[in-house]
Amino acid sequence: MSTAKERPLRTCLGCRLSLDQGRLIRYVLDPEKRIVVDYRKKLPGRGAYTCAAKSCIMAAAGKGRFERAFRESHQPVSGEELAENVAQKLRERLLNLVGIARKSGCTISGSNLVMETLRGRGGLGIIILGEDIAPSIGEKVTSRAAGAGVPCVYLFDKRTLGQVVGKGDRSVVGIKTGSQSKVIRDELSVYKEIVGEIEWQKHGYTN
Repeated sequence: MSTAKERPLRTCLGCRLSLDQGRLIRYVLDPEKRIVVDYRKKLPGRGAYTCAAKSCIMAAAGKGRFERAFRESHQPVSGEELAENVAQKLRERLLNLVGIARKSGCTISGSNLVMETLRGRGGLGIIILGEDIAPSIGEKVTSRAAGAGVPCVYLFDKRTLGQVVGKGDRSVVGIKTGSQSKVIRDELSVYKEIVGEIEWQKHGYTN
């Protein structure tokens, strides 16, 4: 028997599996007939879906699958370009989540404060390090985080991290243990599937 809590199923254009639409990435056409990533699933128009996996995005971009899903033609787009568009939406989502965590009082910024918190062996669910952090500082933070069992990821630059937490340049931002850090880790898992293993290694994620 179906229930009101059940969400509709949608078919991935890549692997052709029918899955809960909440697990899939949605796409729509804009007025110029360009494929737009609707990551939050709120844009108007007929939608098309793929799994949150680069292999499915690459498969969907070929063989006219989007044309059949939209029932009309669209501007040409390669699988690599589409995967990068999805990755960009994910980066925007991750940055927004850090901002939400900051507004909720769930962030600690600055290498000294983060290191001090790690010394207490608890309290942080994930640490984000600027991709332009000084190597010596990054090594100190990641080493202590490893000892405390806290995952780290290199993402964004110091200026961007500082802006999102309402400070000057920040090379280290810690997200306190709880629902906010869990959501960020979940989105990072999706990001890994989109960018691929080689690109993912550049982020130095440890979990």
